[in-house]
Amino acid sequence: MTVAQFLFLASVASLLFSFWVATRYYPVKFDAQTVSVMGLMVALGTAAGPLMVPVGPANAFPIQHTINVLAAVILGPVEAVLIALVVGVLRNILGLGTILALPGGMIGAFLAGVAYRRFRREELAACAEVFGTGFLGAVVSVPLVHLILGQEMLAFGLVVPFGVSAIVGAVIAQLILKGAGRWIKPRH
Repeated sequence: MTVAQFLFLASVASLLFSFWVATRYYPVKFDAQTVSVMGLMVALGTAAGPLMVPVGPANAFPIQHTINVLAAVILGPVEAVLIALVVGVLRNILGLGTILALPGGMIGAFLAGVAYRRFRREELAACAEVFGTGFLGAVVSVPLVHLILGQEMLAFGLVVPFGVSAIVGAVIAQLILKGAGRWIKPRH
């Protein structure tokens, strides 16, 4: 199996699994407004792709974490996961990211959406994004680094760049939500 085949299968498997888990517990209605907001967030995340900072085998991209928290608060966990997946795949296709963008972004987006849906607090959504991406996403990415990039790496080697990127993105999202709170309304 070539690396390209593996990447394709891993992307499809992660999409199907995350979509199955998310829709099972959080039913979704994709109306025109939801799809439009999702498209705008994907476009913003893809267009901001050059604003990344290479850190080891990963590319720190705080804008993705900002989008994850905003999508989790405004749209919900399923939509946030789908946005993270599409932005991650598009960044990989355009050569602006690595395969590590997928597990970290999707796990963080899902946990942020679940935290906001459960507790209705934007701060907890931001903390869940940091934990999901900074810790869980880094731990899940260690086997990917070994298989795809051929590098031996401890989880701590990814926790620091993932965590710093997620913290910066979550803080930016918090500032946006606090500053524009009266114009941004959650749809769920």
